Amino acid sequence: MFDNFFNTWRPDNYHGFGKKRKYFEEWYYKLITKNKDFSLAIIPGVTYSKDGKNSHSFIQFYNGAKLNSTYFKFEVKDFVSEKKDFHVKIKDSIFKKDFIKLDIKENDNKINGELLFEQIKGWPVKLLSPGIMGWYGLVGFMECYYHVLSFKHRINGFININGETIDFDDGWGYIEKNWGTSFPSSWVWIQSNQFNENENSAFMFSVAKIPFLNMKFNGFVGGLLHNNKFYPFATYNGSKIKNISINDNSVNIEIASTKYLLKINAERKNGFYLPYPTNSGMDGKILESLKSNLTIELSEKKSGNLIFKGNSDFTGLEISDRAKNLM
Repeated sequence: MFDNFFNTWRPDNYHGFGKKRKYFEEWYYKLITKNKDFSLAIIPGVTYSKDGKNSHSFIQFYNGAKLNSTYFKFEVKDFVSEKKDFHVKIKDSIFKKDFIKLDIKENDNKINGELLFEQIKGWPVKLLSPGIMGWYGLVGFMECYYHVLSFKHRINGFININGETIDFDDGWGYIEKNWGTSFPSSWVWIQSNQFNENENSAFMFSVAKIPFLNMKFNGFVGGLLHNNKFYPFATYNGSKIKNISINDNSVNIEIASTKYLLKINAERKNGFYLPYPTNSGMDGKILESLKSNLTIELSEKKSGNLIFKGNSDFTGLEISDRAKNLM
């Protein structure tokens, strides 16, 4: 489909036009209140199962404060997307890069509200590097594609969840998305835009086992946004993982690019299991925490001068069951 081709350089947009089998696409909104007493992840999307029998659209809510999750399942026909813009409607709710409108009345649940996003800072999109995946985003047979719509932005608005109103005015948010046939077989994902030392900094990193042609390799991508400057680290830009240690609840990674050194230490705290897409449908389960601890250090490779050291106790962290295969 021509719309899918041109959306290669508009990675925010829906890429599934014409897809009817073995395909998923989802957007991930992370929301944190100003005083950091409430964190929420909202995940709208659509999945087409291999046999077509369990194809559906969905909106998932993950309450990081109360450690519970609700999966709202809708018909495929309830999912409607614009072709040339990121504007998705799932039944009566609307999702955009800078706006969410929620209107959900399912079973005993009633959720409504509107959120506006400002000062959005996403990963740059270039001709030969259409987003965070670099030139891999131009390859038409990847298992899973990934993009960061917003490293960090301000939130204004509220959400009412079953009678409880959550005020997100002056809160912080993050948006990413995934699409393709399945999540990787193993991965680690880390994200934070709530550093104690600098409220203008944001960080994300992901490493995964990537199938490519007749082989598999450990691919990674991530970066630090600090004082309005991006410091990218990725397989495709020549960065190398020097050391990596992973267990069930912690991750330690040291990465070197041509100019910089990055040290990552993440410790998982309490989380909740969320579904994720596999080749057979939304039947995977991953333990995700929104209140993990993170320490990162960025320094100049040649001089050793420290550029940034940050600590966060509001970090999103996923360590898949097979993540040790990445070592």
